Amino acid sequence: MYPHASLEDPHYFEPPKPKRRRELHGDPFAALIGNATLLGIGYLLLGRRRAAAMTLVVTIWLVAFVAASPQSPWWRIVLAAWWIATMLHTFWLVRPERGRAPEAPLVDLHEPEARRRGRVFAGAVVCLMAMAVVGIRFDGAQIMEAAEAAHRDGDCEGATAATASLDATHRVADAAVVRAAAENDEACELLLAAFDRDDPLESAETLQSYMEQPGALWEGAGPARADRLLRGALAPLNEWSIGIVRSAFDVLASTLDASPDQSAAAREVVEGFLENLADHQAEEACEVKAVHDWLFNEHWGHPELDEPVAAVGDQVPPVLLGCAREQFEGGMLDAAQDLYGQFLADFPDHELAPEAAAELEQVETAIEREHVSGLLSGGDYCGSPAPYRAAEPYDEGGTNPMWLFGLDSEADLPGSWTTNAVDETVLVVCVEGPERGSFIESCEYEEVGTGDYLGSVRFYANEFTVEAYELKTGERIERYSVELGGECPYYLTFYGGFENKQNVSYSPKDLRELFERLQ
Repeated sequence: MYPHASLEDPHYFEPPKPKRRRELHGDPFAALIGNATLLGIGYLLLGRRRAAAMTLVVTIWLVAFVAASPQSPWWRIVLAAWWIATMLHTFWLVRPERGRAPEAPLVDLHEPEARRRGRVFAGAVVCLMAMAVVGIRFDGAQIMEAAEAAHRDGDCEGATAATASLDATHRVADAAVVRAAAENDEACELLLAAFDRDDPLESAETLQSYMEQPGALWEGAGPARADRLLRGALAPLNEWSIGIVRSAFDVLASTLDASPDQSAAAREVVEGFLENLADHQAEEACEVKAVHDWLFNEHWGHPELDEPVAAVGDQVPPVLLGCAREQFEGGMLDAAQDLYGQFLADFPDHELAPEAAAELEQVETAIEREHVSGLLSGGDYCGSPAPYRAAEPYDEGGTNPMWLFGLDSEADLPGSWTTNAVDETVLVVCVEGPERGSFIESCEYEEVGTGDYLGSVRFYANEFTVEAYELKTGERIERYSVELGGECPYYLTFYGGFENKQNVSYSPKDLRELFERLQ
């Protein structure tokens, strides 16, 4: 201000007021290091206790959420954003003022020894936290290594017990270990559930779900699933068993392709299945045969599967014969005949071949009887004669029971001559007639009572054609014609017009002449 100048003087100039200095308590570098811990240590070094307390509370809150949801990346992102925000705020607090030399000391605590102590303290905390994180991660890795080793050995109880020792510090420090533990536990839960199921097919289905898990480590799951499939296929054996057995062997083949070290387990499963299959031969021979037919027509290219199957080749003949017997006993005669024929064709020198040949004879006899019985009961035998090997042969000098066809009237025959039982029949006799046979004589007739002349009637014999077939061979042994009839009848009864040509009458007793040559 000029001497003697007043405030109203237009040339008066007031100099700017000095800017108030920002007061900081602490070393900026130590503050940056301290706040890198997210514990608010930097703020404490700067004398900002409220900011330090707020930082600690927010950090604890975020870390709690990370521990509660270790597999979620969002809370870790928020925590990282919180760290960045804290560090930016610290930079802003400790930035040098524009136009002021940064080396000018702000307070007395900026002595070299004080700065060194602050930096050492902050650095020590950072190092301790880093060492804690490294130690926790190492411990988590060791725990997972032990869990995975137990899991690979099929000890899921030990594996889950190991992962259960992972605590909140592991969940915060190492997300990868937490994810691995979760996958391990999820897979092991399925594996343990499969072991607990009583139904082998349900257990196999659960094992399939286990094998599809990314955390599945037990290579023995393939043979274990195949074993349960094969046990399910035998309980009981039915039309679905072949498909289940096929699935089991496919599992074993794929397991051996991926894990050759499972060869012993795969061989043990196949040998156990074949041993159990043999126990079903007595009561379920045809079902066992169906499995054999599939097994012996397959080739998997793995000796662990091929060799055990080839080793039980001696079980095929008795199973085939047993199936033939089952079909015979069940009345499936055509199927039984085919199976017996297959046995004799494939194993003609087998010790059971004589039994099979004898039983085949019985089957063929039963087939012939069934066929002949249908022809006889249906009245079709004369048009399609067929043999029945169990029938008695025709005896020219003895009695030969006959099954008669073609007689419209009842013949007066001895009871030993005829039969309606297939097993008693010797001959099947087919009779055609009566037809008009040879001329006998002419006779004249008049009406009774009036004496009126009616006319002359020419009488003819009754001609019968007889064909006789031996039931045992189905061959025709006789074919002949017989004429029956005598003289003109004394009385002639007629309805309608008078007929001048007629066959003479015959009695049931006269019919014996038709068959005398057959007895």
